[in-house]
Amino acid sequence: MSRAISSEKVVIEGSIIQATIIFSLQSGKILTIVKNKILKENDPLLQRYSVVSYRNLSPYVIMPGLVDSHVHLNEPGRTEWEGFATGTQSAASGGVTTVIDMPLNAIPPTTNIANFNLKLAAAEGQTWVDTGFWGGLVPDNLDDLVPLIQAGVRGFKGFMMDSGVDEFPMIDPQYIDEALKTVKGENTMIMFHAEMDSANDSCCSKAGGEVNKKQKHEHDHHHEEKVRSTDPRAYTSFLESRPDSFEKTAISHIISYMFPLLDDQI
Repeated sequence: MSRAISSEKVVIEGSIIQATIIFSLQSGKILTIVKNKILKENDPLLQRYSVVSYRNLSPYVIMPGLVDSHVHLNEPGRTEWEGFATGTQSAASGGVTTVIDMPLNAIPPTTNIANFNLKLAAAEGQTWVDTGFWGGLVPDNLDDLVPLIQAGVRGFKGFMMDSGVDEFPMIDPQYIDEALKTVKGENTMIMFHAEMDSANDSCCSKAGGEVNKKQKHEHDHHHEEKVRSTDPRAYTSFLESRPDSFEKTAISHIISYMFPLLDDQI
């Protein structure tokens, strides 16, 4: 058996046209799309596809469900911030049909199998849209990465400076190097919160040595004084707290560790 919906406004291949969509009640899959036409209720095509329910939804728009790959469903632990029930219902009401949950802000974070199982148990019976999970990169979980991939996490995220929550510590360049080697060949994705201050920049110990360290110390001191003198309520203050150098330093590290892995594949 099937259902059909139609509208004067259906988003198909980048255009908004009138169309009728027939889909299976058993699988949920779209069986056919009749473009540029709103079928009548007695149309033979509806009978051919055993359509048992047909609605013309005009003037509403029919469009593919959206995917939000960055949500924080902070359950368990901080459900009052946002939990599975409220977060996924809100997503559904806005046309988002798939969400991927970030690994931090829940307690515990999604950094090993035991924690992941607690997350799955908390989600059971509460999700209103398709829900996936990112795993976390933290200093002590290198051996947990492959098991998490096998358990179904979609990839991993780590912070290169303070994440803002104690239970999700930042990772350093050495960890990143080992993590990339650990998951090499796996069907996964590694992501970074690409901010890194010079205090965590090991590059200063390479070419330039003590001169670079001194220059960085003077730059950091000047930057801290500038931040303290700004109005904390102003947007410019937020921008000052996140200088371009944070992003550049982080990205330079990521690139430096990716190139050896890419060379192995050439």
